[in-house]
Amino acid sequence: MATKKQWSVILSVAVASSMARAEPPASELTLTLDSPSVAVVESVIEGSSIERGPVASTAATAERRSPPAEKESQPARIARSVMETPRIKSPAVPSPTTSSGTRLKSLLVSHGAGNNNLESDGEECGCKESIAVGQADGQVASAAEMIRQRFPNGKPQVERWVIENTKGNIVNHGKYVEYDARGSVVLSGSYVQGQREGEWTQQITGEQVQALLSQRDRDFAAPFTSRASFKAGKLVGDWTVVDGKGRLMSSWSYVDGARHGTSSLFNSKGEVTQSITYKNNLADGPARLAEAGAAVKDTTFTEGLMLRQVDKWYPAVAGKPRVLQSQESQLVPMPFNVASSDWANSSITYQSAAATEPIRHGLAITFYPNGQRESEGNYDRGRRTGTFAWWYSNGQQKTVGEYGGDKEDGEWTWWHENGMKQASGFYADGRRVQEWSLWSNDGKLVKRTTSNNASQVADRDTSEDTLNR
Repeated sequence: MATKKQWSVILSVAVASSMARAEPPASELTLTLDSPSVAVVESVIEGSSIERGPVASTAATAERRSPPAEKESQPARIARSVMETPRIKSPAVPSPTTSSGTRLKSLLVSHGAGNNNLESDGEECGCKESIAVGQADGQVASAAEMIRQRFPNGKPQVERWVIENTKGNIVNHGKYVEYDARGSVVLSGSYVQGQREGEWTQQITGEQVQALLSQRDRDFAAPFTSRASFKAGKLVGDWTVVDGKGRLMSSWSYVDGARHGTSSLFNSKGEVTQSITYKNNLADGPARLAEAGAAVKDTTFTEGLMLRQVDKWYPAVAGKPRVLQSQESQLVPMPFNVASSDWANSSITYQSAAATEPIRHGLAITFYPNGQRESEGNYDRGRRTGTFAWWYSNGQQKTVGEYGGDKEDGEWTWWHENGMKQASGFYADGRRVQEWSLWSNDGKLVKRTTSNNASQVADRDTSEDTLNR
């Protein structure tokens, strides 16, 4: 008894035979086959793992016999056609094996609903097989494929290489290029696992340059080119901007994504108009700044605050030169500390300058109206430190003492205006310690005491007028 599959083969042979006799196509025949009335001839394909089955096909060189004189029934014709088919010898068929690779997937990056200007050039990449999931690096799930996005006029707009990572996300991996409508390259670089890597270049507009540099020499000429290097998606090395003649306009140094090192601006003559030293996005170190309409001046930044000298003057008196009242160094907030750097969008955001009072830092000096020095001492971010000294208006020394952590600490000495010693003693963390002595203006000892914790503050208070500094 023939199987269902064997019946299918027999029918195919019968259709071919009927068409050769110019009979109606098989699709127009109504075949009613009664299997007991059909003699089925089975064939064995030698060398095959399939032991029994119908003949797979007829030989093109088989000799066709003349049809019988009398009309045959359809079942008889089918049986005879099968019987006339020659035996076929087939080579051995190997057992099926599972391929170790998988077919390369078509990886398309979506660029918004309705965008049909994308092409997948997987065949062009030379990658015939995707990388199996679970590869040693644990990051790649497929081979790279080039994706092309086009402008409405058919010209390339973006060409990128992408992969599917082990999380199933399609990310940029390899060369990335963007073009303008004229076909010129406006952005180029490389990605590794979706992060920028190595050198990148892009063309930027005059407006972007103005926003980046705050001020721009009008002699610089377009087009403007921005270059930077990346490591694992973070800025490293110098981010530079040059004009159409290759003249350097700016250079900012980065380490691990943060502004670090020297950052400078230039004019069209190649002269430095601004130079600031940075540490982890904060201005910290030597700097050169040019205020509007003024020459470049050297200054220093400390932990994001600019150190500047502030001079105060006594009111002017007609016919007399101005007299300096005080001169001190102050730390003032300035809008130079970096909050974020976005190279792709040509944007640098700076931290807002906190609205705080200036902080004394460094040497501070005061003067009498006659020009004589009145006091002098050093500050460390608003805290007194080291030696402080005071003078009388005639220039005679008045007081000398030490500070530590904004408190009196160490030896202190006072003098009368005539130069005779007035008092002396020691402080520790702002409190009197050890022996203290007091003299009159003619040099006579008035008092000598040993300070203790219980009486220190009271002794100091009662002698405030005598030990006036």
